Amino acid sequence: MTQQRGLRQMFAILRRAMNSDKPTSEDLAKLCGMRAAGSWKIGTQQDRLVSNLTVIRSLQKFLLFGVIGLCAVLIFVLVASQVGQHIFRKRSEILLAQLQSLELGKTSWQDAQRQLKGWIGETKLDDRCNQAECSAFITLTEPSWVWIPRPVFVRLDDYLRWRLKLSYSQGPFAWMAQQALLPGYMLMGGRPARIIATVGMRDGVVSSLGFFVGVETYRHFNPGRWAEYTLAADVRSVPRFDDFDRIRDAAQLVIHPNYLISRPSGCEGCIEVYLYFNRNTEIADVRRLTQPNLSCLTRIHPCLDEIDIMPAAWKQYLAENSRQ
Repeated sequence: MTQQRGLRQMFAILRRAMNSDKPTSEDLAKLCGMRAAGSWKIGTQQDRLVSNLTVIRSLQKFLLFGVIGLCAVLIFVLVASQVGQHIFRKRSEILLAQLQSLELGKTSWQDAQRQLKGWIGETKLDDRCNQAECSAFITLTEPSWVWIPRPVFVRLDDYLRWRLKLSYSQGPFAWMAQQALLPGYMLMGGRPARIIATVGMRDGVVSSLGFFVGVETYRHFNPGRWAEYTLAADVRSVPRFDDFDRIRDAAQLVIHPNYLISRPSGCEGCIEVYLYFNRNTEIADVRRLTQPNLSCLTRIHPCLDEIDIMPAAWKQYLAENSRQ
C-alpha cells in the first residue's frame, strides 16, 4: 500500500511538472524524499534488472563476435594452407617430370643445367664440384616443415634457459610447437613436407639421379592415442648394389638384377620405401616405378603406409615377396 501511495504521489507530481513550465521546489523536495524513503523500490529493482540484462547482452555479443572471429581465422588458415600446399605439389610434380626427362649416361651436363635452370634459387652445388665431377641438390620445402626441426622454438627455449637460469630437456616453446601447433595444423589438413632432387655429373654427362619426398603424417590409435611420423619415398640411381643389398634382397635381384625395391630396417619414427636402380634399368621400368604419389602432399585424409607413397613399386614388392 505504501508503495502504491508513493507511486500515485510520484505520478501526480510528474503531471503537475508537465503542466507547468518549471517544477516547484516543493515538488522536487517531495521527489527526493520519496527516493530516500524507498518509495521507488519497484523502480529501483527494475533499473537493476535492466542493467543486468544489458550486461548479459553485451557479454553475449562479445562471445558471439569472438566465436565468429576464431572461426574466420581457422577458415583463413585452412584455405591458405590448402592453396600453399597445392602450389607446392604442382612445383614438386614439375620438378619430378624434369628429373625423369634426364637419362643416365646420355644427357649432357649442359642440357641438364638448362632443363633445371628454373630452380636456381632452390639449388645448392656440392662444395667439391669441379669440371670433371659435380652434384646439384634442389630442395623444396613446404612452409610448415620448419616446425619439424623447430630451430626458432629451440632458440627461444635456449634464451629462456639462459635468461632465467632454468634447467629442462624440452622447453615450453618446443613443447608448444610439437604438442599444439603442428598437430593442430595437421588435423586441419596441413601436410608438412620436403622434396630433395639430386643430379650428379661425371665427365660432362649425367651420372646419377635422385628424388626424395618426406611427408609428416599421423595415425590414430584407440583409445585416443596419436602417433606422428614421417612417410618417405627415396628413389635414386646407384652405380652398383652393395653386398648387404645382395644378401638381404637376393631373391629380388634374381628377378630383376638392375633395380631393387625395399625398405630400411632401422627407420625410427618413420616409414620409408626406397627404389634403387642402375643405368642398365629399362627406361619403361624407371618411369613406371619412380612415381611417388605426390597427392600425399595435399590429401585431407593423410597417407599412412608404403602403398600410399609409392603405389606401383610397393605393389610389385608385395607381389614378389608373396611368391617367395
